[in-house]
Amino acid sequence: MAARNPSRTSSTSGCSAPVNLAGCVEVLGGNEARTQALVVAGLELLLVARPAGAKAGGDLYCIHSCGERAQAKMVLVDIQGHGQRSAPLARSIHNLLHEFSRETNPGRLLELVNQRFTAFAPPAVLATSLCAVYESHRGEFHYSYGGQPGILIWQAGAHAWKSLTPSWDTPCGLPFGVADTSCYEEEAFSLRPGEVLLMLSDGVHEIHNPTGGLLQVDGVLRLAQECTDGLTPGFPLAAVASAFLNRLTLFHGGSAFDDDLTILWVRRLPRQAPGLETAGL
Repeated sequence: MAARNPSRTSSTSGCSAPVNLAGCVEVLGGNEARTQALVVAGLELLLVARPAGAKAGGDLYCIHSCGERAQAKMVLVDIQGHGQRSAPLARSIHNLLHEFSRETNPGRLLELVNQRFTAFAPPAVLATSLCAVYESHRGEFHYSYGGQPGILIWQAGAHAWKSLTPSWDTPCGLPFGVADTSCYEEEAFSLRPGEVLLMLSDGVHEIHNPTGGLLQVDGVLRLAQECTDGLTPGFPLAAVASAFLNRLTLFHGGSAFDDDLTILWVRRLPRQAPGLETAGL
C-alpha cells in the first residue's frame, strides 16, 4: 500500500496549506477530566480524559481550529508523574501552546515548546508529546512524535487497525526535557473519508493487568480491533470509545487506573462539516 506510506519532511518545512496569520483558535484544551465530542475542519473528534485520582492531572490535550477552519491542530502531552502533582506543568505547557498558536507545523511546534520546557520544569522531569495537523482542503494529516506512542489508524477498506510508527532513524523525537536542542521529524499521509485515528497518552499503553503484565501496543491494537470487528464505516464513535474504555478497565482488573489517561478518537467525515460544533457527552 505504497500510496499510504508517510512521507518524511523537515520539521521547519511547514504544512502546505496557506499560513493563517491570525493564528489558531482553541476550541478545546486543558488537563481536566472530560468527555467531549466536536466537529472541526471536516473531522469528527471525541476526547476522553481521565486524570488519576484527581480532577486535573499531567495529561494535556489541546485542539485548535486554524486557517479559517481549514485546519485542525491537535496536541497531546503526557508529563512524567500523574494526577494533581503534574497539573502545574500541564498548565505551563498549555500557556506555551497559546503563545505559539500561529505555528501549524507539528515538528516546529514541538521544537519550540521543548526549548522552553526546561526553563520551568523540575530537574529530570520529562514529558512525551504528539502534535498533528489535518488539512481539510487536501485531506492530508501531518504529525510529529516526541516520545509519544504511535497513532493508530482504522482503515475502512481493511477493517483493521495498524500503528503509524516513525519511519526515520535519527536521534530526533525525544521527550521534552531530554535536550533543549531536540529535533522533531514530521510525517504525512492522506486520511481517507471514514478512516479513524486513535491518539493515546503513555498511560494507556502502560496499563497493567492484575499480574503486572503491561498492555503495550499489541494489547491496545487487540482491544481496538475487538471494539470495531463487524462494524462498517460510520459506526458511532461514542459507542466504540465506551467499549474501548470498558475493555481497558477489565484488563486492569476493574480497579481505578494508576496513571492519567487521554484518548482522542478522530474520524474524517465524508464531506467537510459546515462549521464547528461541540457537545459534551
